[in-house]
Amino acid sequence: MKKPATIVYGAEERPPGLVTLVSGVQHVAVIAIFMVYPLVLGRTAGAPAAEISDMLRLCMLALAFAVLLQALPRGPLGSRRLAPSIFTGIYLAPSLLAVKLGGLPLVWGMTIFAGLCEAVLAQFWVRLRTLIPPESAGMVVFLVGVIIGLAALHLLVGDGPGGSVAGRDAVVTGITLGVTIALNIWSKGPPRLFCILIGMACGYIAAAAVGLLSAHDIAVAVIDQPLIAVPSLTHLSWSFDSALIIPFAVSGLASAMSSTAVITTYQRIADADWVRPDMPAISRGIFADGIANSVAGLLGTFGLTVSTANVGLAAATGVVSRPIGFVVAAILVVLAFQPNLIGILVIMPPPVMA
Repeated sequence: MKKPATIVYGAEERPPGLVTLVSGVQHVAVIAIFMVYPLVLGRTAGAPAAEISDMLRLCMLALAFAVLLQALPRGPLGSRRLAPSIFTGIYLAPSLLAVKLGGLPLVWGMTIFAGLCEAVLAQFWVRLRTLIPPESAGMVVFLVGVIIGLAALHLLVGDGPGGSVAGRDAVVTGITLGVTIALNIWSKGPPRLFCILIGMACGYIAAAAVGLLSAHDIAVAVIDQPLIAVPSLTHLSWSFDSALIIPFAVSGLASAMSSTAVITTYQRIADADWVRPDMPAISRGIFADGIANSVAGLLGTFGLTVSTANVGLAAATGVVSRPIGFVVAAILVVLAFQPNLIGILVIMPPPVMA
């Protein structure tokens, strides 16, 4: 495998300690953006703030496990890449349906099922992929985008009279979205790379300015929280509903398709002599993705998949070193025991989420 000129540290190279740490922190920052999905789910289910906090900290453990599996140097699991996972909109629609039918326990049980479906698909993926045209992957991406947009609109108008958006909600949403779009289109480098994170930060400030976020909220959820605490497991339970088999099985298939595209991109950007996808590595990556999904369900979190955003970060920085995956996992584990940091997400105003 020949390293391209655009890559500074290849897949099996070990960068200096500072580069490794900074790269790991950047990947975690990108991952954190997508914590909004389990947060939306917890809010939709009406879970208390303490339970949502525990769920988000368990999310960190699930994500740490996922990135570890992909970074394994050998064995039947993993793409052998620095390929962190994120919580994905692919699972949003069936998870919201599951919440309405059976609450969070049904979401977690069906997420385990979806992960097992994906793990089984991985065993036959080399043969199945020829039966799935690229157009179908594009349709999946389009439909996921539509679902996310509808969920965002529901967050904005769900509690408004007659389906209207409150003025201050519109202001906060407009600022958050406007900053994100402006940075994405007209900026370069880190501002563009972290446009969503910066937009969210501006949204928090705007929400505080218009009274949607108070000093009391910040004190209770962030300042008054202990520096270190073990996430509780007492709220966990699981259920299964045969009526949701098809939606979650399709989500598992869509997750496999997404993972195929992302892992292929990792292979292409890291190898100047790349010609075609390494299907055995992709199958191992999908297998790991399925196992990680099932573990996410066991931990009471949300469906995840290999991150499209993080492969963009790797390409932009030129750092695709697989050992950094272990640093990313370590940072995520540390965050799982930091309730004050997770509290920042727990108090996210709905307009910012939208």
